[in-house]
Amino acid sequence: MAAYNFSIVHLCVFLCYTISLVSYVYGSGFTVDLIHRDSPRSPFFSSADKASDRAENAIRRSISRCNHFGKKSSSAKSSNKLGSNITSTVFLDGVGDYLMLLAVGTPALPLLAIADTGSDIIWFQCSPCDVCFPQITSPIFAPQNSSTYIDIPCATKACDALSSVSNAIPCDGAACKYNISYGDGSISIGNFARETLTFQSTSGAETNISVSNMAFGCGHNNTGIFSARGAGLVGLDAGPFSLVSQLGSSIDNKFSYCLVNINSKTATSKLTFGSNPKLVSGSGVVSTPIVFKARSSFYFLTLEAISVGETRIPFNTSSTTSAVPLEQGNIVIDSGSTITSLPTDFYAAFEAEMKKAITIDPVPDPNTSLSLCYPGDSDPASVPTVTAHFTGADIVLSLLNLFRLNGEFACLAFRPTDGLAIYGNVVQNNFIVEYDLVNKLVSFMSTDCEMA
Repeated sequence: MAAYNFSIVHLCVFLCYTISLVSYVYGSGFTVDLIHRDSPRSPFFSSADKASDRAENAIRRSISRCNHFGKKSSSAKSSNKLGSNITSTVFLDGVGDYLMLLAVGTPALPLLAIADTGSDIIWFQCSPCDVCFPQITSPIFAPQNSSTYIDIPCATKACDALSSVSNAIPCDGAACKYNISYGDGSISIGNFARETLTFQSTSGAETNISVSNMAFGCGHNNTGIFSARGAGLVGLDAGPFSLVSQLGSSIDNKFSYCLVNINSKTATSKLTFGSNPKLVSGSGVVSTPIVFKARSSFYFLTLEAISVGETRIPFNTSSTTSAVPLEQGNIVIDSGSTITSLPTDFYAAFEAEMKKAITIDPVPDPNTSLSLCYPGDSDPASVPTVTAHFTGADIVLSLLNLFRLNGEFACLAFRPTDGLAIYGNVVQNNFIVEYDLVNKLVSFMSTDCEMA
C-alpha cells in the first residue's frame, strides 16, 4: 500500500505543476529520469522481496520479452519544435523494463506508461472501456474531458499509414481505428487520435514540455500482461508513429539513455530526447550502423564476435553455419530486456570460454534460469576482459555488465535462444547509448551514469 500511495503523491504533484504551465519551447531538448523497478528509489520497491526473487523476475521478463518481439508494429511525423534535446522519468515494469512519467490531454492527466524501444506506437487506456486491465496509479484517460483531443478521420494519410503497420480494422466512416497485437498475446484496440502530451524535464532548469497534435492510440480494449502500475505504452523505435519519429527534427532525430547499474541506491537513469551534450566525439565514442529491415522498425545491429581475453568467438559459431556470410542486423538492441539473448551455439561457445578463463568453480543457479553462476563474493580479478565486437565498434564490458548480482550468486547475464538475439540492458549499464536516426548509427560512450 505504501508504494501505491507514493505513486499517487508523485502524480498529483506533477498534475498541479503541469496545469500551471503552457507549452514551452526548450532550446536544448529535454531529459527524463528512469528509475529501475528494483531500485529502492522506485515507488514499486518492496523491502519484503528477496534479491534472488527480483533477479529471477527480471530473467523471466527477458524470456517473455523474446515473444514481445514477434509483434506487429505501428508508426508518423510531427512538426512540433522543441529544440534539440529532451529528457524524462522511467520506471522498470511490465513487458518492458521501464515506466515513463508523462501527462496527456488538457487539462493534463499524469500517467505512468511503459517506455519501450521495441514498440512503435504510443497508446493509453481510454474510457469508456470495453475491456481494460486494472490501473491503480491514475484514473483512466477520458478523452471527452480533454479540450485538445481529436479523432483522426478515416480518409487521411495518417490513417492510411497506420493501416500498413497495424492489423487492419474496417473504418466506420468517421474515426480511424488501430489494432496492435504483441507476440505474447497482448493487444490494444481503439481510436487513433491526436492529443497534447506533456513531459517533465529534468535537464537544465526543471520544467515541463508540452507537445501538441501527437498521434496516439486511445485504447478501449486492452488485454494481456500489462502492469496495473502503468496506463499504456510509449513506443521509442523507428516506426513513423513512435514518440521519437513524431518529435523528429525538433530533437535532431536523436535520443539517448544512460542506465545506472541496478545496485545503485541513489542515482537515476536518464532518457534524453535530442543531441546529448555529454556524448562528445573522440576516442571514447564508438559507433555502429543501425540495420533497418523490411516490415520492422526495431533497431538491429551487427554483432560480429565476442572476445574472452584473447579468444575471439565469431557470431557464426556452429560448424553448419561457419561458411555462411555474417547476417547484417543479427541482433536487436533493446533497453527493455534485462538479459542478453544469443543464438544457442554462439552462447555455448561463449560460456565455455568464460568457464575456461575463470578459475573459480561455478555453482548451480537454484532457479535454473541462467546456466553459469559463481558465489556472489568471488574474486572479481578472476573475470577476463570481454569485448563485444560490433561492426565498427568494440565495446569492452565491465564485471557489472557481464554478471547479474543477487546477493548470494553472480550469474552470467546472457542466455541461449533459438529466436531473435537481443542485446539487453545489463550490458548497456554505464554507457551513454545514442540513437541517430538520420545517420542510422548507434553510438556508445563508457561513462559513470550515476554522475551523468
